[in-house]
Order: sequence, then C-alpha cells, then structure tokens
Amino acid sequence: MRRIRLAAAILISMTACGSNEGNKEAPPPPADDVVLAQFIDAERKLDAAGLTTALGAGADLGQAAVGIRDRWDAARRRLLSSLGKDGLVRPTNGLTPVGLRRRDGFDFASMAWATWSLGLLYLGNDASGTVEHGPNTSGGVTTKESTTVTAAKRGPVASVRLSTTRTQTSTTGWSVSQTGTVQLDLPLCPDRNGVIAFDMHLELTTTGSSGTGATSSVTDVLKGRTVATVNDDAELASIVITGSYDHNTSAQGIHVTVGDSAITAQTSGDVPDRQVEEARNFGASLLRLAGSLAAARAGDFYEHGYCTEIRVSPDDRPTEVGLGATQPFDVRVRHKWENAELTDRITARLDGAASVSPTGRTATPVTVNYVAPNEKNRKATIHLESRSKRGVAVKDVAVKTPGGYAVHDVWTLRNGFAQHMDGVSCDSPYGPWHIVVSGDLAAAGWSSLNAYYDIVADPNTGKGTVTGEEHSVTTDRQTYDGTSNGTAQVVEDGDKYLIKLEIDYDIVWDTPQDLEDLTGQDKIEGHVARELRVIPATEQECR
Repeated sequence: MRRIRLAAAILISMTACGSNEGNKEAPPPPADDVVLAQFIDAERKLDAAGLTTALGAGADLGQAAVGIRDRWDAARRRLLSSLGKDGLVRPTNGLTPVGLRRRDGFDFASMAWATWSLGLLYLGNDASGTVEHGPNTSGGVTTKESTTVTAAKRGPVASVRLSTTRTQTSTTGWSVSQTGTVQLDLPLCPDRNGVIAFDMHLELTTTGSSGTGATSSVTDVLKGRTVATVNDDAELASIVITGSYDHNTSAQGIHVTVGDSAITAQTSGDVPDRQVEEARNFGASLLRLAGSLAAARAGDFYEHGYCTEIRVSPDDRPTEVGLGATQPFDVRVRHKWENAELTDRITARLDGAASVSPTGRTATPVTVNYVAPNEKNRKATIHLESRSKRGVAVKDVAVKTPGGYAVHDVWTLRNGFAQHMDGVSCDSPYGPWHIVVSGDLAAAGWSSLNAYYDIVADPNTGKGTVTGEEHSVTTDRQTYDGTSNGTAQVVEDGDKYLIKLEIDYDIVWDTPQDLEDLTGQDKIEGHVARELRVIPATEQECR
C-alpha cells in the first residue's frame, strides 16, 4: 500500500508543480491513469530485477548462487502465504484506477521479504564482490542495477552484508529508485544453554521523482532481537522476537515497537488510523518472519552435524569382528568448535546382521556392543545419532566378519586378446593386492607373459598406489620389459567393492634388428584407466 501512496504523491506533484521554461509552452501532462500505470509497472520490474541482479552477483561470486532462484521462489510462496496470495500483500486503500484492477499490489512487505530472503540465502557461504548491470534502455525506460554481497562463515558464526540499488528513469520525466541493506551476524550453533541470539537490521528506501523537481521518498527500517531456544532433542522449543519498525516520509512517520506481549505505535504528522494499523501488522509480521527464518537457517547447520560430532573407537573401514564375537565400541560426542566433550544422548540402529546394544537413548560416553553373525563375509552398519540442545550428529560404523576378497576380472583388448586379472586379499578389500596378468598366449602371439600389479590403499580414505612390472616375450622374439606406476581408489559398489586404477606405463621394447630397423622405436609409453571388481573370496582361497 505504501508504494501506491507514493505513486499518488508523485502524481499530485506532477500535476500541481508543472512550470513553463522561458516562452516555451509545457506539453500537457499525461493522463493520471497513464502516469500511475507507468510508475507501478516500473516498480514491478524493479522487484523482479532485484532477484535477477542478486542471482547474477551470486553466479559471479561462486557457489553461493547455486539453486538460489528455486529456493527463493519456494520459500517466498511457503512463508509469506499468510500475508497474501502468492506472497504479495495487495493494497487496501481502494486506489485502483481504471486499467489497474488486475495489477498486483506492491508494498513494503514484499520488498522487504525479497531483500531479506536473499540475504538469508547467502548465509553460510563465503562470497564477496559487486556486480553491476546497465544502464539498459527499453521503451524509453533506462534501468541500472547493482548488488554488493559480503558473506562469510567463520567457525560457528555466519555473517552477511547485502546491499542493492535499482533505478529506472523514463523519458517522460519520472524516475524511481530502490535501495536496500541487510545486516546479520548469525550464530550457527546453540550455546551451552541451547540459545541462539542475534540482532538483525533491514533498511529500504524508495524514492520517486516527477521530473519537474518534485520528489517523494519513503524509508522503512526493521531492527530486531531474536532469542531462540533449542531443547534436548535438538528441536526449536521457543523463539522470542522483539524490535521495531520505522516508516518515515518527509511529512509523517510511524514508529512501531514489537515487545514480548504487546505491539505499540507512535506517529508524527497526519497519519490515518488505517495506515497505522497496517504498519503495526506489517512491522510485527515481517520482524517475526525475519527472525524466525534466520533461526531456521541456523537449524540447517546445527541439525546436520556442523556443530557436534560423534567419535567412535575403533573406527576402521570396516572393523572386522570374529564369527559370533562381540565387539565393543567406545562412543563419545564432541563439540567441534569448543573442542569439548558433551554428554549428548545417542541412539544406535543396526542395518544388517546380527545385533547391537543398547538401542535406546543413552547418555555419552557409552559403550555400544556389536554381536557378529556366525557367517563369513557378512557386512553391517551401525547407525549412530546424537541429539542435545547443542545440535545433531550422525555417524555410520561399518563392521564385517572375516572371509577374504578376490579379483577375477577379464580385460578384452582391441585385437580380441583377453587378459585375465586375478588376485586374492584375505585381510582387507584395500589390500595388499598382488594382481597377476595372464591370457591365451598362443592366440596373442606370446611365448611367455609375465606381468603383475601390486595395489595398496588406505582404509580411511580408500586411496592408494599401483606399482607393476612386465617381462614378456613374443613368438617372434620381441621382449617387453618395464614398469608401471599409478593411483588406486577403492570404493564401495553395492555390497562389494570396486578398485579404480589410473596407470602410467613405461615399457622398453626390445625387438630383433630387422624389426627395429623397420619401426625405429624401442620404447612404449602410455596411460590406461581400468576398473577391477572385488568379490568375496572362496573358502579355498582364504582358509
């Protein structure tokens, strides 16, 4: 509603303050409906351009902009539904000239939400810079846009400073500009009492000019203090938001105070009661929305392991447990940023055979016992979750019974020759592996084939090395001697494993003199990428 009134104020200035310059006759002013329609169209475009410009800034500033448009649209519809259809609060002052009845209303509520929500979406990212667009001219209207973002995440605190400037100038004389700033320092982790407390500041200024020297501007400022409390189940239990909303023009002002239990308003100048009531409603609603959304943004972090972590000992990948044996695990919870041990409660759930205890909510530190099945090569996962007023953490502990692992793979080369890759690792899927290369010698023209790869990977990272050698002889007396080196990555592949290899080889090709004279080459260098599938070893392979 405030923007419609601003348009009306400019309209009055344009019709009352026109003047002649020298002896030139001033052109007749456009019809009232036309001027007001142009002004509202300009504001609509500015609202849409604000998001587009901010997204452009995000694209230039890095990963912070990924998915912002989808999240912005979804959040806007979901969280502002109480303020009006599609998140737009429509004017209620009856100022709807002919031809504008189907137009969307514009007011401080939708402007404030657009600016505030963009600031929230940058929270938790590291981004800094300014992006400018324009000036661009279309249909007699020139548009300039600028967005500056400074967002940072430093341990348990995220901050954002967002400023936007959007202006449009028409060749018919009018102009409109909007500036907005957001300031917020948000704790991402509840304190020892489960409290998240922060201040927020949002300021918006809209200025319009008739082109004849008459101007009108409105400044809106939201200031608030939010105190949110998280309970022992890491759920948001309470939230108290207090603060103020100021709406000021050159002729009048409204100051709204939002307290714990009451909302009061003070005015200066001639302010209609209905406008005071709307300022009370808008100010309180937006202040509470802004504080609630920021507190919810913190939940994106403390509810997903950013603040606390579960530590388990032993913590192998996986931990091998004898057939039918019981393996105790020491489970503790630690605050990542305070480097302190917590007495959070954890629950344990087993995915696989055979059993785990205790499974109910138990305070840490605690010993969790896993009982293995009486079957070889069985894997299971213990899912641990901790909850407290400090946050949520999860951890998966992998366990298995012994049995061994094997590789029996075949690589078919371009000439149709099939290379067989065979090896057994009875200790771990991460090795050590000794993979022997063999094949149908006669079909490939070999009198002997002697090649292998040794693979070792770190169970904690799955990454490792490959070394190999080849000493082979063809039926026409060519010898191949050389080494291979590369990297290995062992990854889970369903209920098995997959070894991904990147191998560089350097083979000396010792040929008979007649062939050497023909080819002029005595060395082969190259790179291959291979994959080996790991399967359970048989009982005979790993006794």
